[in-house]
Amino acid sequence: DYEETVNFLIDKGFFVIRLGSEVEGCLNIDSKKYFDYSLSEYQSDFLDIYLSSHCYFFISSDSGISAIPEMFRVPVVYINKTLLKEIHRWNSKSLFILKKFYSKKYDRFLNFEEIWKLKIGDLDHNHNIDANQIIIQDNSPKEIKEVSEEMLYFLEKNLKYSKQDELIQNKFWQIFAPNNLRSNFCRIGRDYLNKNKSLL
Repeated sequence: DYEETVNFLIDKGFFVIRLGSEVEGCLNIDSKKYFDYSLSEYQSDFLDIYLSSHCYFFISSDSGISAIPEMFRVPVVYINKTLLKEIHRWNSKSLFILKKFYSKKYDRFLNFEEIWKLKIGDLDHNHNIDANQIIIQDNSPKEIKEVSEEMLYFLEKNLKYSKQDELIQNKFWQIFAPNNLRSNFCRIGRDYLNKNKSLL
């Protein structure tokens, strides 16, 4: 799922390093600007921290390793986020996209407010998933690339949001009102949100 994103970043001149201590398979990327450190002899806890704290920006799934770049104020792109209540709103430079929840019971995707009310992640998590016959859908390779591209353009100061972008962004955050405080640049991905406006 990351190959499209890695190739995009390599084309932009970046050196991409894959982190992790327990990973599945490998990426089919043949480039001197890509290093699968996770499967190398160099992998260590110390280097995990060092690399995570010194990168230009970090791409992470719903995983605890994102705490390292967060502590060092490294921008983070969160992909495949599941729990709306665990969006890392305190991170000063972050973008995220969410998994989608398809309900076989209702024969449609649940909207963001419905997912919020389900209280996914609480003690009755499995009950809520089963009761609504929910299938959780991962982000696509294209969605991952688009939100990573948005972060890159933000960091390079080549990003402009339209009034429509801001309108639907604010509509998303109203789901959490009145407790919808967040840092100055904590946003749900622009392309992801535009393509999933029906979930607002």
